[in-house]
Amino acid sequence: MFDILAAGCLLLCEEAPLIRETLNGCGIKEFRGPAEATKAAKAALVDGVAEGLLAANRDIALLEHSFTRRMAEILALAG
Repeated sequence: MFDILAAGCLLLCEEAPLIRETLNGCGIKEFRGPAEATKAAKAALVDGVAEGLLAANRDIALLEHSFTRRMAEILALAG
C-alpha cells in the first residue's frame, strides 16, 4: 500500500483495523466488499481526485513510510 502512495496513485483499500491510523494524513478511498470496490474505482476514474492529493500522499509515504523508517520502528518496538 505504501508503494502505491509513493508512486503518486490513489489507494483504494478495503476497510481494515487500524488503516486510518496507519495512513493518517493520506487521502485514500475505503470500501467494503466487491460492489463498493467497483463503485470506488469508477468514482475515482470519473470524478478524479482533489488537486494536490496525490502529491501530498506521495510526500507522506516517502517521508513517513519508507522501508527503512518502518523497519527501524518495528525493531525499536521489539527491543
